[in-house]
Amino acid sequence: MSLAISAKKLEDMKLHARGNPKKIAEYKVAKHEYDQMCQRLFDGETYPNIGSPATDYVQRLEEEAKSGDSDSVMRYEIIKERRDMVDYSASGQETRDNRLISHDLRGKLTNGDKLTAADVRAASTLSRKISSIDNMVLYSTVKRTFEHQQESEQASE
Repeated sequence: MSLAISAKKLEDMKLHARGNPKKIAEYKVAKHEYDQMCQRLFDGETYPNIGSPATDYVQRLEEEAKSGDSDSVMRYEIIKERRDMVDYSASGQETRDNRLISHDLRGKLTNGDKLTAADVRAASTLSRKISSIDNMVLYSTVKRTFEHQQESEQASE
């Protein structure tokens, strides 16, 4: 069973909603649904709703999820995802990933490689996560280059 709404999806929705009223509304509705689901699944005593759960709590929920009960499985998935997000953030991997994305995109631009829609999305996400002038210029350049490449492909057909 997979969560329809997860903390990671909410984080991405919030990141991309900036300045767009429709996306802000979608985010708020999804956040409300997620909060309602968490409120239903976590009672505070037996199952505390912890933002940064300990490993033993995750293991306990994993054992309970093996029973197959849908609430137990959802509870485990929510807490495991939060634990994974905490571990990812604490490991410094996010910073390394952002640098790698930036380096790869700059390399593609320098070498004149073909850009994809995924490259544009990655540059957009990077510029929203780290709103430096360099990342905003990188996004603008990647988007403009991608659009020019698309136009030149259409013109040659």
